[in-house]
Amino acid sequence: MRLEKFSFRFEKRNKKEIEELEKINQEINLSLKKLSIILNNKGFFINEKCRIEPEKFLKLPQPLYSSKKIKYDQKWVFLRKKEFEKENQKARRQKDYEKIYQKISGNLVEKLKIISFNQFWFKNKFFSLRTSYYDDYRHQFDEIILDPKTPRVLGAIDVTLNWRNKLEEVSFKLKSPQKIVIDYGVLAEKTKKGLKIKYLELKEFPFFILSFRGDFNFLKKWFQSLQNKENKFLSSLLSQKIKELKDQCQVFSQITTSKKLKREYQSLYKFFSSIRT
Repeated sequence: MRLEKFSFRFEKRNKKEIEELEKINQEINLSLKKLSIILNNKGFFINEKCRIEPEKFLKLPQPLYSSKKIKYDQKWVFLRKKEFEKENQKARRQKDYEKIYQKISGNLVEKLKIISFNQFWFKNKFFSLRTSYYDDYRHQFDEIILDPKTPRVLGAIDVTLNWRNKLEEVSFKLKSPQKIVIDYGVLAEKTKKGLKIKYLELKEFPFFILSFRGDFNFLKKWFQSLQNKENKFLSSLLSQKIKELKDQCQVFSQITTSKKLKREYQSLYKFFSSIRT
C-alpha cells in the first residue's frame, strides 16, 4: 500500500499506539496465513499474505508471460520496495511517528479488509484476493473481488481516506478505460466439478475506491471484532461500504466513456441495492 493513501495528524503519545498496532499486525498475519491456505487449496496462486504471486504464472501449462517480463516486473517491484524501506528507516531514525503510523495503519487496513471480505462479509459467495505488488504499485489496485457464479471481476478495490478526494484520478481512468488494467489477474468459475481458475490480464473492469478511517481505536475495534466474530460492528461497517459502492456506481457510470463500464456500474448498483446487511 502506498503511503499517500492515508494522511492523519498524530501526536508523539501515539508511539504506544504504534507499538500496539505492530503487535496487531503480527497477529493478523497469522489469520492471513490461515486464509491463504484455504485459498491456495482452491487453486489460487497467492502467498502467505494473500497476494497474487507473478512468478507462479510460469507454472501454467501455457504461461501468460515470458520469464523475462516477470523478472523485469519483479525487479521493478524490488526497487520500489527499496525506496519505501528507505523512507521507513528515515522515519524511524527521525522518530516521525506520523509517517510510521501511516505505513502500519495503511498496511493493516488492507489485511483487515481482505479477511473481512472472505470470512465474514461475502463468505462462500465471492472471493477476494490481494493483487500482486506489481499491480498494486503500478496500477493502484490492491484487491480484486471475484464472482465465481458469473464468472467475472465484481470490482477492483483501492483504499483511501475519502474517495471523493480522488475523483480527478478516478475520472482519468474512467475516461481512458484502456488504463484500467491488472497484469496478473485471475477469474474463478464455479462448476459441477468445483472451482475452475483462469489466469489472465484483466482489462476494462469496474473499480471502486473504499474509504476507511485510520485512527487507532477504529482499527483496534475492527481487529477485535474479527477475532471475536462480533457481527454488529462488521455488519455496520459493511453497510457503510455498500452505501459507498452504490454512490460510486452512480457517479462513475456518469463519468465513464466506456459503454461496457457504464452498463456494469448500472448493473452493480442494482446488485449492491439488493444486499441486506
